[in-house]
Amino acid sequence: MARETFHVEGSFSDEEKAEADSFVTRLIYGGSSEVSAVGPSFAVHLEQVASRPFPCFSSQVRTNYVWRRSSADVRKDGSDFCVIRLIRSGTTRITQMGRTLEFHAGDIIVTRSNMPIFSEILPDGDGGVADTALLLVPSATLQKYLEVDAIVNCPLPRDTPHYRVLVDMIEMLAHRSFDFDEETGDLLATALCVEMRKLSQVMVEGADSHISVPEARLVDIRAQIRAHFSNPYLSLEMIARKCNISTRYVSYIMSKYGTSFYEELKMERLNTARNILKSDKNKNMPIKQVAFFTGFKSTSHFSTAYKKTFGISPHEERAH
Repeated sequence: MARETFHVEGSFSDEEKAEADSFVTRLIYGGSSEVSAVGPSFAVHLEQVASRPFPCFSSQVRTNYVWRRSSADVRKDGSDFCVIRLIRSGTTRITQMGRTLEFHAGDIIVTRSNMPIFSEILPDGDGGVADTALLLVPSATLQKYLEVDAIVNCPLPRDTPHYRVLVDMIEMLAHRSFDFDEETGDLLATALCVEMRKLSQVMVEGADSHISVPEARLVDIRAQIRAHFSNPYLSLEMIARKCNISTRYVSYIMSKYGTSFYEELKMERLNTARNILKSDKNKNMPIKQVAFFTGFKSTSHFSTAYKKTFGISPHEERAH
């Protein structure tokens, strides 16, 4: 495999930004990048280091580096794979599904490509390098071994041999310069998915299991809404299929606990939008993009729902 790379130092012109965005869009997924500062110590290096058994990429940056993937980007390329990030140095903040999590060297975070994301990469100190390895696993492949949404955007437990094995496997892919043959690649892919399954089982066993079946169903329904609220076409039928229950039972469960699918979906979208509008780091994000990022089909619908719920418009919220 011929390695594909993007490298820039000292500057980040409009042409270089377009080239970086094109590189990531072509090999990973669509979105846009930005950096906080340039200068003699500035450098961004992106590289595809493996294609089998799964595409693997290496990223090294020496400045605060942001990557945004909007609802429009999600709709445009329609990809659906899990992005397994191993933080080798620096700090990475991930905002997805209305949650912001911060990760440091040695941590692993799993995100989905089929929902908007805001990722911020921060090097350690002046002149430090934020180094990240990214592994792209088709969600359908991983779903054969475990419930994918159970591990997405959740801190993975580090005090387990499965975690250490997973780190070693990602590092092996990130450091090699050749492809395995097909048979070896298939065996490695299976081994990696099995370790992910075992790690997810550790997470489930550590969770509170003393809840009733209806409560467990409600937790599952809400998890599916959180995972897919940015999809403007999300429906009751889609959530029922993902939970493997009927639409009538979804409505029954939610009614039992004094809520409804449409109310939960609306509030998930509006609360996420409110967090974005109140965040200083998103102060330059257009209101239209906030609307689309959170699953609203139009800015006017978003503004009307926002003011009706919170008593002020999105513009007024941001002004506060």
